[in-house]
Amino acid sequence: MAGRGHDDKCQISPYRATFELVRNAAGEYADVLATLELRYHVFDEPKAEGFKFVGNLPIKDLKVTDGQGQQLRAAIEPMRELRVGWRFAPPIQNGAITVFVRFRIEGAVSGDLESNVFEAPWAGNFRVGIKDSSYRFIFPAGVRLDKAASNYSQAQQKTLEDGRVAVEVSFPGVPPGGFSMRFSPGVVQRQASSGSSGGGSPRDYSRQLFGGGRRQPPGTVHPAVAFVVIASVLGLLMKACVSCAKSGNCSSGSSGSSSYDSSSSSSCSSCSSCSSCSSCSSCGG
Repeated sequence: MAGRGHDDKCQISPYRATFELVRNAAGEYADVLATLELRYHVFDEPKAEGFKFVGNLPIKDLKVTDGQGQQLRAAIEPMRELRVGWRFAPPIQNGAITVFVRFRIEGAVSGDLESNVFEAPWAGNFRVGIKDSSYRFIFPAGVRLDKAASNYSQAQQKTLEDGRVAVEVSFPGVPPGGFSMRFSPGVVQRQASSGSSGGGSPRDYSRQLFGGGRRQPPGTVHPAVAFVVIASVLGLLMKACVSCAKSGNCSSGSSGSSSYDSSSSSSCSSCSSCSSCSSCSSCGG
């Protein structure tokens, strides 16, 4: 079992977020298939559920399974952001479990035929300790990629066994800011959805992945991005945190509950803040 971090109740290690560019119903490369792999290490207090806020863009085709492929009871709850929740039956205590959360993000890619943008600022926000995290963005087979830029300069381009190109980056923990990319040429021409991707702040694309640039140490965030994130946090604090009711970093409601009721079991049910009301933004645990 992984060692304890800042949370004495549970920890996630590893955390893998994979984003795969796919066609939508109209045949455009505008949707993204997201797969979140989370390995929970639960200590003394039973954990009956997990959750992740995933922004405000519409999602569908939700499927949550454990490491053996058994489907877990799950639901999508519209709140200030969309909340994806899943139940552990029975609750986990002094043990570990791997969870795969899969869903389609509709309209996740925007831009024109010169360049496209994908943003998932919610991806790195958790209220529990995270060790050993990584992001991967996979391009469709046959897509020509001239340039790509991410909010992490150490991201690398790789060719997968099936020939598709992927951009990957890993960290010993999980940095703030989630994961974002801009790539060219674009594969779709469409405006960004009016619904925010959640936890949103403008991404910094000045560091070209394949054109050099200063390398950031793992977990380092560009000052401009950090400033905007802090400003967003303070703004959300004024609006949303008045209603926040927190009962612990990794609380999961009644440990003996066997029915799924996301509105009553989550300590983040009134807003999507993390460890305390001083850090409101999309989170998970």
